[in-house]
Amino acid sequence: MSLRKKILWALVAATAAVALGMIATVRGEPINAVWLVAAAACIYALGYRFYSRFVACRVLALDDQRATPAERL
Repeated sequence: MSLRKKILWALVAATAAVALGMIATVRGEPINAVWLVAAAACIYALGYRFYSRFVACRVLALDDQRATPAERL
């Protein structure tokens, strides 16, 4: 992964942390929906990016060299 992509994902993670921190620390006031949406979007983006890669590589062991059912049959 290039340095630019690492910085981008670090910013996404930092945004998620700040959004969740704002939700957790604001007491006695109604929570602004923007913080909830920002936290959810960042967490979904991080999960999609990193957990999906883990599932594809380690759990399912996907391989581009394997023949598809259409090629085998």
